Parts: sequence; C-alpha cells; structure tokens
Amino acid sequence: MQQTIKNKKNLKSRLEYFCSRSTYSQSLLMDFVDETFTDCVPYIFGGVIRDIALNTLRNFSSDIDIVFEGSLDAKKIPTNSKRNKFGGYRCVYGKWVIDFWKIEDTWAFKNGLYKYETPKSILSTTITNLESALFDIRKKNLICEERYIQDIKDRYIEINNKASPNKKNTLIKILTTIYKKEILLCNPNVLIFFNEVEITFKPGELETALEKKGVPQWFLSNFKRFSQNYDQKIIPFKTSYFFKNQEKIIF
Repeated sequence: MQQTIKNKKNLKSRLEYFCSRSTYSQSLLMDFVDETFTDCVPYIFGGVIRDIALNTLRNFSSDIDIVFEGSLDAKKIPTNSKRNKFGGYRCVYGKWVIDFWKIEDTWAFKNGLYKYETPKSILSTTITNLESALFDIRKKNLICEERYIQDIKDRYIEINNKASPNKKNTLIKILTTIYKKEILLCNPNVLIFFNEVEITFKPGELETALEKKGVPQWFLSNFKRFSQNYDQKIIPFKTSYFFKNQEKIIF
C-alpha cells in the first residue's frame, strides 16, 4: 500500500514541497508558474492533489491541472501551448504536461450546472470526491472540505458530479482511478453511473480503452459482474472483489 497522508497538515506539507525548487524538474514547474501567471492567481487542482495525497511525491506521474483567477497575458503563454476544446491550454514544459484554464471557464460553470462565486466553488464540479481540492501555489493554501482528508485516508470514492461533456471518458477515468489508485471503498452511485454509461459503448470499446490505460480486462469483468448483482443503493462497499484476478468468479 502506498504512503497515504495522515492529516491535512501532512498533505499541505507535501504540496508545499511539490511547489518548491527542490529539484530541477520542480524548478521548471515553478518557472512556468512564475512566467505564465504574472498577473493571475494560479491554483493546482484535482488529480494532482489526489495523487500526492495517496502516494509520495516519488511515485507521482500525473499530468498537472492549473486553474487561475485574473487575466492571462497572451504573450506569456508558452509558444508550444495548444488550445483545448474547453477554452484552456495544454503545453509540455520540461517533463510536465500541463493543462491550464481560467477558473470561471470550467465546463460546469460555463454550462450553468454550478454557479461560480469563489475558487472553492470548483470543488463541486469534479467527477469524484477524490479530485475535490485546490492548492493556492503562491499563498501555499490548501482548499478542501474536511471530509476530503478522511476520504483520501479511507481510499473511498464516490461520484461528486456525473454531468460531463463526455460520459464515456468520465467512466474510463473513474475505473482507471479505482484500479491504479488501489481504491478500497466505493459508493454505490459509482455502480449506478457505470450501468448507465457502460451500455453506450460498442462491443469491445470499453475493454480496449481501459487496456490502453493499463487496466486489465479481468478487472472490468469483475466490476461488470458486481454491478449487475449488487442491489444495495446506500452503503459503501469494499472493492476487494474487483481485484480478484481469476477466470471465473461465482457469487
């Protein structure tokens, strides 16, 4: 089992170290922040914080999402940046793959699903509870609900916001997270979402997409069997069944 955080102070300490100049690659990341967001307030968001909370920085390998408040000077955007379909940018900076966008332009805000009031508003827009955190890079301030820390410690996942411009990709991300992050507890609303979206895939499409992410077919088979037989809609359940690598599993 990876080295999961013990408390909020522990997570804040990890993030402060991540946003330091302790190594060459970290210095490059801070160069990107300092040069690009001169007139903005940048925040690390979502999966980066989840991964650093679940594991040590030594095992960190995620792309980086940065949201910002303020107006971005177009002249300071790295020349290799490309526009994405949500109005933000993606660039490669050293070893880092970075997506960055104005916080108010987050898809759920622009499409009227949630109202933007403060940076904390974005916590409601994440796919699952495990991405629901922000870190103010300059002020070194961690923004999350108190239950976020306990969910991380429990390795517990639930759907936070199932609205998405691409539900197939959303499902792939959720299943990949459960498998790769060794999630231990799961809310039944994940199964409900799985059953809703899985039927929209063509035969073999979901298996192929997951294999490209490093998720084996036996894991999906286990998940599918369980979702078809589990009728409890309230109580979280242990995910150990999903990780049983065997050809036949009998209930």
